[in-house]
Amino acid sequence: MKELLEKFLSDSMTKEEQEEFRALLAREDLREEWAAYIEKILAEKRYDDAPVADRNAIFQQMMSKSPVYPYPISTLHRYGWWAAAAVLLLLLGAGTLWLQKPVPPPANLVVADVAPGTTKAVLTLANGQTVPLDSAGVGSWVQGNTSVHQSGGLLAYSGAATYNAISYNTLTTPHGGTFRVTLPDGSNVWLNAASSLRYPTSFKSSSERLVELQGEAYFEIAQNAQQPFKVKVNDQTTIVVLGTSFNINAYANEGGIATTLFTGAVRMNHGNEQATLHPGQQARTGLTTIETIQNVDTAQVLAWKNGLFDFHNATLPEVMRQLTRWYDIDVVYEGNIPAITFDGKMDRHLQLSQIIKIFSYMKLNCRLEANKRLVVLP
Repeated sequence: MKELLEKFLSDSMTKEEQEEFRALLAREDLREEWAAYIEKILAEKRYDDAPVADRNAIFQQMMSKSPVYPYPISTLHRYGWWAAAAVLLLLLGAGTLWLQKPVPPPANLVVADVAPGTTKAVLTLANGQTVPLDSAGVGSWVQGNTSVHQSGGLLAYSGAATYNAISYNTLTTPHGGTFRVTLPDGSNVWLNAASSLRYPTSFKSSSERLVELQGEAYFEIAQNAQQPFKVKVNDQTTIVVLGTSFNINAYANEGGIATTLFTGAVRMNHGNEQATLHPGQQARTGLTTIETIQNVDTAQVLAWKNGLFDFHNATLPEVMRQLTRWYDIDVVYEGNIPAITFDGKMDRHLQLSQIIKIFSYMKLNCRLEANKRLVVLP
């Protein structure tokens, strides 16, 4: 097995060895042994001395063979994302596709490619002035006693010990954009694409720290038992916090609000209903109810913040909604929506053409048109 793996990684297999390799990959009883070999290769950091340009070329070559993460990769990140990706894509990804004997992808489906999202947002100041932000920007603004500083993809607030007047800023990410903000109390918020956060430029004169969210965000809240932190999602739903980390998915087209707790404790108020969460739990709202889900896959919930798509048990519409927000595209279906369930991880930095190639191996055909319109074909 080890010799075959080495030949596979060096692309020096004969046809007979490829057949033997495929057969060994298919054996469930050898899965742990394969995993041990992968760990050994990653532990040796065999590729770490390669120049960045060579690493990128290697990774693109892997992607051209099989741009799919068919198995969990979180435990491999300590070796470097690209090293883990290289081995898993080349070994497990390509091996899985070989076993499935995929039909070659249809030609001429991509008219014009679409790049993935980037770090960008728009800051709306209290006076209505708008400031575009991106990963290269550096700047400062003063609002009353509060200073605002941008450095790359981070917007940070700092202020005086007292502040009488309350003014509000709004940070908005477009489709295809993410951004991070450090609020005046030191709390950190990461905004996903197509989201907005409205917040005061100082919390000093209030008995609570109240912000308003649309879309999705991950929060790490600075502890202050005397001044509870609250996230208002809509007129019915508020999340109350003391000091904790949590994620809120409140996109209007996701059919409800999902609050997932990582550390600490939060309470979700929805109409006349309440639910208190503990780490690893998620609360989902219905029209008038709250459902509490135990033992949530928190890594999947936070995949967007860590630069990944995690499509475990995701339906085609669920996948397409994520792609719509991240690539700023319109998705339409010709005919019925295919009943497909996805399972796997992908890097959020892929070109959309690479995503379409993945779909083709699943016998899901799409056409990407010049006006950023993705058509799902019957």
